[in-house]
Amino acid sequence: TLQHRFATPFLDHTFWPQLTRGAVHEFFLLGDSDTPPPPPATPSRSARRHWLPPLTLLALLAARGGGENSAGKCLWVGRSCWPSFQLLCAALAETGLTPDQLLDRCVFIDPPKDEDRFWAIGEALRCRSLRAVVADASRITEAASRRLQLAAESSGVMALLARPPWERAQASWAATRWNIRPCSSPALQPRWDVELLRKKGWDSAQTRPHRWILDCEYHAFLGACDIRVDALHPPAGGQNETARSA
Repeated sequence: TLQHRFATPFLDHTFWPQLTRGAVHEFFLLGDSDTPPPPPATPSRSARRHWLPPLTLLALLAARGGGENSAGKCLWVGRSCWPSFQLLCAALAETGLTPDQLLDRCVFIDPPKDEDRFWAIGEALRCRSLRAVVADASRITEAASRRLQLAAESSGVMALLARPPWERAQASWAATRWNIRPCSSPALQPRWDVELLRKKGWDSAQTRPHRWILDCEYHAFLGACDIRVDALHPPAGGQNETARSA
């Protein structure tokens, strides 16, 4: 069977120091423009679905989100945040699980209403045995955001929430907030501009956000994926670095 593997140095050197367990982290997938699109004019079902989560990054982060609880299950709430089986295998390949074992470590929930969805996320975040919770957080209120952050703090579970780009200006209790923007690559491989918008505890004088370019290089016949990260704005005390692994 072809084995897929995502290299992980980019997590250790960029995302991971920012993404703590017991906290909520929000992600916005933007288009080519730096300006988020306006919200849909009507709250119709089709308009509500007109956005995409950064599923590749969410799956990778969920795979590393277990900490000491690396054997815990991962809960995926909201159909728009369900990964494909191929992506799931690629993200969790380093665990050495068979496909059946891999699916046994995942729970998929698709609540029909917004209130049911946020109730499910909150209940999941109170379960200490989970590895991580990945969820569709579109249309979340500030009060619900606060409840989810408190639930994550009480259990130590990591919450990775995807939100539509037009909700970026709304108030949130998330520990970190991220912009993910696809950009062109001369190698015709996936590339993202990753920007850390906010992190709790930042010094008020720190006005420039961290920002990185993330390149993925797939080797289909080798069943592997190289990931290279170039720091545009390095963390305080750090230097621009490139992390690469075969």
